[in-house]
Amino acid sequence: MKSTAIIVSALVISGLLGVSTWLDSANAVETTPDSVLVSQARRAVPAPLFRPVQQIWNELPSGYVMRLPSVVPDASEYAPDVWSSEGTLTVSLAANTSGCIQSIRNGEGVPGFCLAGNIRVSALNSRRAQQFTEWYPPNTRQTVILANGIEGFYSQGAQSASGYFPFVAWQQEGMFYEVMLRGGSRQDIIDTAVSMSSEPPLTR
Repeated sequence: MKSTAIIVSALVISGLLGVSTWLDSANAVETTPDSVLVSQARRAVPAPLFRPVQQIWNELPSGYVMRLPSVVPDASEYAPDVWSSEGTLTVSLAANTSGCIQSIRNGEGVPGFCLAGNIRVSALNSRRAQQFTEWYPPNTRQTVILANGIEGFYSQGAQSASGYFPFVAWQQEGMFYEVMLRGGSRQDIIDTAVSMSSEPPLTR
């Protein structure tokens, strides 16, 4: 009990207890020492939208490096949901409404009409990372420079039932990252990607 109190106090001091919709899911079983997560969380300062980071860390595949942006436009309008599949970890951003949040809490994921964006990390050899060059050939994207001179690319994305999802994607430290926001401006998405690429990582 004493060690649990110390860990919770550390998280509070670090400002990592936030979004109420995540508090229930933060109780998931975790076999990795909490001190590792607390140490990483102290270095990384993601936007309040992603706090606490426990659920994201729990879903992160072994050997992956995840970065969460400290800047997300209109962050208070979103609620997060995290899931992983086929070598990709996705943090979906849902509209912060009671209906959308209830779908997340029920384990139903984010309905299409709720989806406001996605933040992803994939292995370079994952299906998603490899298909990106097919989905978005060079003539459909623009080169952008992120933190520390990292080169990424911006695209307006494709039309979906939920609207356009412009995005920035890039490779960093052997991982493939994406950030996309429905209807987001080019500059907002680039700013979010720059923030994400400069944040200290969460690793497993």
